[in-house]
Amino acid sequence: MFGLRMRRGATALAVGVLLGGILPMQGIGYAADQGSVDNAQPGQANHSSANIGTEDTNTTYTKIVLKANGIITGHEGLWIEGKTWVPITFLRDGLGLPLSYNKETHTYSVGQDYRQLNIVVSEYGESVDINGFYLKDSGRSIDGHLYIPFQVVKNYLGYQGDWSLAAKKLNVLSVKENTLGIYVKAFDQESDQASIHLKYPEVTGIDNDKAEKAINEVLRSDADRFREEIEKSLRERNEDRQSQGQNKISIDYQYSSSFIVTYNKDGILSLLMQQHVYTGGAHGMPYRKAYTFSLSDGSQISLEDLFGPGEQDLSPLNEQIKADFLKLPDYFGGFVALGSQPDFYLQQGEEALKIFFQVYEYTPYAAGFPEFPFSLKAIFPKKTAYLVI
Repeated sequence: MFGLRMRRGATALAVGVLLGGILPMQGIGYAADQGSVDNAQPGQANHSSANIGTEDTNTTYTKIVLKANGIITGHEGLWIEGKTWVPITFLRDGLGLPLSYNKETHTYSVGQDYRQLNIVVSEYGESVDINGFYLKDSGRSIDGHLYIPFQVVKNYLGYQGDWSLAAKKLNVLSVKENTLGIYVKAFDQESDQASIHLKYPEVTGIDNDKAEKAINEVLRSDADRFREEIEKSLRERNEDRQSQGQNKISIDYQYSSSFIVTYNKDGILSLLMQQHVYTGGAHGMPYRKAYTFSLSDGSQISLEDLFGPGEQDLSPLNEQIKADFLKLPDYFGGFVALGSQPDFYLQQGEEALKIFFQVYEYTPYAAGFPEFPFSLKAIFPKKTAYLVI
């Protein structure tokens, strides 16, 4: 069940921020992986290095030419230790995405709706989220300019890259996606006892009305369930407080939910959803759930569906996950094999399958959600209806 888990522990991702601004300056870019979940050029996002605690002025990099759908943009990216980085204004000038800056929150925002990329500049670094869903990837300030990994653009903004290391060129291309609409449904409530900010997706424009209804019912029911559990938690808290004769609430509870679209091609829609609960203590508790749907009938695609009828042997996955867990320094131990309904999502690229585990399931809180990528064709070369990714 994708529901409220009342475990005590870190505040939601919140960081102090420092001033930045968008000015027409010369800058460099943030680099992307070749295989992958910021010249007298067009304007670049620029911030004073005096205001950024993580300003990187000694990074060794190779400049690369950035093209958008085959057209040279005049922006340059950076190749740094095997990753490609692009300046955030390449997204504006090259890809035509809106770019804005909020002085109060010190946040750069690129894109819109469910694909709004936010970069918060702070003394602790540059945190990155997609419409409130925080990513492990972060931004980077180099020589006074802001960059993000191209991997973020590829994984979440609807683009792919044609990369030539020899020519030092990256051509960023629009991905041909499913023809449908994805909208952000929100519920926000502030009170003297809790802060509630929930987001969940709603899809429209699917040719099959029954499929569209089935998908939305799944997504909406989980959102409703979370709200019901929040209401129950707050009601029980009030009852406890009143029974103990307490008039004052010691701490505001915090509840949030968000989502990202990880795959939207070939009649398949894959989403990753996250809930976060803070009820006191050193930190809050996050929980993730992924959904992968077939747009033809609205059904949820399972791991067995991906591997084809009759393919029950998951030992190649289990053995690889065991080996990868053992490489983690804080692994608790205990993983034997995947359960009947493992958490996974799809993402474009060769390693399209991402299997993940919950916080505290096999690793400590600081390790986040352990995630392991797999190439479906490499592990299970047998062709199936879903192996078009």
